[in-house]
Amino acid sequence: MLFFFIINTWAMNPFEEVECPLGKDYARVFSFSSQNQLGGYDSDLASYAKGEQFRTFAISTCYDNYFSLYGQDFDLTLTEEQQSRVQETITNLRSKLIDPKNPLVWERYEIAAEIYRNLNRPPHFIAQVYIEASWTVRDSFVGFHQGLNGPKSAQEILDLGPKELQKTLSPDQKKILVFNLARVAQRAGYPKIRDMYLNKFESLSNLSDSDKKGLRYIRNIAIPKEQYYQEKARTELLQAVQNMQNLSDSEKYHTQYLLADLHRRLGDSTLARPLYEKVRAQSQDERLVDMSDFFLTQ
Repeated sequence: MLFFFIINTWAMNPFEEVECPLGKDYARVFSFSSQNQLGGYDSDLASYAKGEQFRTFAISTCYDNYFSLYGQDFDLTLTEEQQSRVQETITNLRSKLIDPKNPLVWERYEIAAEIYRNLNRPPHFIAQVYIEASWTVRDSFVGFHQGLNGPKSAQEILDLGPKELQKTLSPDQKKILVFNLARVAQRAGYPKIRDMYLNKFESLSNLSDSDKKGLRYIRNIAIPKEQYYQEKARTELLQAVQNMQNLSDSEKYHTQYLLADLHRRLGDSTLARPLYEKVRAQSQDERLVDMSDFFLTQ
């Protein structure tokens, strides 16, 4: 089996148990400790450590009722009206869980996003919760790839792919290379290239049963679920860019950039271009400017 399910082998972050704002249960609130950046970052600003991604634990959940928020927000007090609305939201979302007794990490992010909506958090904030949900789905596919630092780095790897595949490789070497290229394409947001390499992977004669199972998971769950949360985030960002007077300059350009990159990843490059242009011309964030310039010059 390749890299399909290697994301559960890391050390646990420290946590404390705190009382839930809804119900009578307790939840674990994990503490963020310094995180290496050996896995680089993606164009939608997902960053990767070697080992555990803190985003896996950033959402705390009360397991008696699945109330979920970022751990640092568990000290809030809900009014009776908010409690009623939140409980109704949770009940609705619980009916849609893959396993109602064991919500997946990205499902807990969705519950949190909709609770934050009940708490009147602004669209750009809710969008960030949904985009982080999409990252947790992506984690289950791409695993760890050292030194993949943004779109330029990913493009260099993908440009080398066909040349590497022309070399004399053992069947296992070819299998690993083809799958790794699919992983890089997924991180870079190039679905056509990803699907090309997944099709090549499927056509190989030396796939194990676990490889085939992993491929089914990627196609049937990881890819559509990541896209689902990206669409959710994009919907919120489209609202956010229509009403940015209360955002700081850095928040404005961050919002515009993320919307541009989601447009691109979801196949709407024409909609992405003017937003990339605004960020390149006006933002003071060097990374956002560089990535916008990269996509505008492709």
